[in-house]
Amino acid sequence: MIIFFLAWGFFAAFGIMLLVMGVQKLLAIVMLVYLSLMAAAMICSTLLFGVKVDGDSLKLRTRLGRKYEFTLSDIRKVVCSKNSSIKYGPRYTVIIRTDDREIELMKSMKGFKEMCGYLLDRHSAGELAASAISKNCAATLKKYSQEK
Repeated sequence: MIIFFLAWGFFAAFGIMLLVMGVQKLLAIVMLVYLSLMAAAMICSTLLFGVKVDGDSLKLRTRLGRKYEFTLSDIRKVVCSKNSSIKYGPRYTVIIRTDDREIELMKSMKGFKEMCGYLLDRHSAGELAASAISKNCAATLKKYSQEK
């Protein structure tokens, strides 16, 4: 996200410079409109996504604004994964799977630690199916929820 806005800022400054200098005004206007639309789409998708917990119900709003709701008993599998990338480094995710939905939560998201703790607590309380979280995933969730 930071890389996107750095690149966006560079091209926006370039477009403004072209516009001020009077060179290629049409190109500068088209580029600035395009960059503004891209930035608005990135910001809106980030602001729209959300997960709320209300008792044993999870309410999800996707990046496109669609709303879904499911209960803890609908959760079939919780998968903890680590994907390594040369460019971005390790990326830790928790994937919550139901019969017809899949939610991917990344460690960089606000509330990730709390959600890991919530899933672990509900699993140990028996509200989640025993097979929903493996022993390795439970250990990973515990590690995530205790990080500072």
